[in-house]
Amino acid sequence: MGAVDGYGGRRLTAGWAIWLVRLLLVAGSAVALWGAARIHADFLTVASADVSDKAPLFWEVIGLFAAAGLAFGLALRIPFPRPRPAWGRLVFLLVALMPAEHLWTVIGVGLEGDPTFLRSLFWFDEWSVVHVAAALAGVAAAGVIGARRAKV
Repeated sequence: MGAVDGYGGRRLTAGWAIWLVRLLLVAGSAVALWGAARIHADFLTVASADVSDKAPLFWEVIGLFAAAGLAFGLALRIPFPRPRPAWGRLVFLLVALMPAEHLWTVIGVGLEGDPTFLRSLFWFDEWSVVHVAAALAGVAAAGVIGARRAKV
């Protein structure tokens, strides 16, 4: 007797169309990373007094890193066997976006006079950590899509 594969004995393979979609998703991920790096370079030239006016640039960089992670994660997960959303994985997405939110609170909002944790910079406020965390948020978003259903 053969190994149980969870698909009722059917052998499923990814055809050439799925590989083309995967290739396009990986290329889209690379384009998103390139765009995020360009916009981030523009954001770094903004005077510190004008940072709060440039919120769209900051969040566009975070969004592009997240989009790159999403595209890459989807390229790994396609095709989706018996897909359903896994809403519990959204927690990982929210946790991964916390460094970006904290960095924006410190540099963009400022919270003058507030002596709390929100006003100080920490190790997770480094740009590289924020960018990687945003990409991981995209991967977490890809994890929400296409989870396998439990066998009944």
